[in-house]
Amino acid sequence: MQPTGRHACHGRPLKFSSRACGESSGGLRWHNAINAELVTCRGTLACNGSGVLHVKDVLHVWMAFPRLTSAALRHSGTKRSSPNGDRLPEAVKERLLHMELENGFLEEQVRLLEEECRKYRLRIDELRAELRERTDELLQYKNRVAEYNADIREQLEANDAAWAKIRSLIDENKAFRRQIDENSQPDH
Repeated sequence: MQPTGRHACHGRPLKFSSRACGESSGGLRWHNAINAELVTCRGTLACNGSGVLHVKDVLHVWMAFPRLTSAALRHSGTKRSSPNGDRLPEAVKERLLHMELENGFLEEQVRLLEEECRKYRLRIDELRAELRERTDELLQYKNRVAEYNADIREQLEANDAAWAKIRSLIDENKAFRRQIDENSQPDH
């Protein structure tokens, strides 16, 4: 269903008119004191010989313009739907008004869901900030561990050098003792 032109009622009473039937592959023309617009309905909207709209056709229009249709229905008690004096059936009027109430209920549900989603998005942002903070702390710990490991490696290397020095001194001491022992032996 593709609307053409404007479809604002400007607060003026709207009425159904069958003058557009047969134009542009079927259509419904909305009239008010300011402007008129043509709504094409995929070729499904048509009037019978007396200009009365079928229920399914009006529902098709409502699905595209619920508020516009409801505005017309609220004035349908005094406004004629065609030059022949045919009124919109009460059952259709009640059904469309009921659908408008359902639409309002659904809009409220959507608003509540959007509010709930907004709260979830805020909570997600908080969790992301907390995760970033924890990640920074973890990186700091990893850097500290890396520093500690570097210190330990340095100490181990220093210890290895010290033990090598000690072993060298022990070997020198043993060689010196052997030399003393050899020198202390009596000559034959």
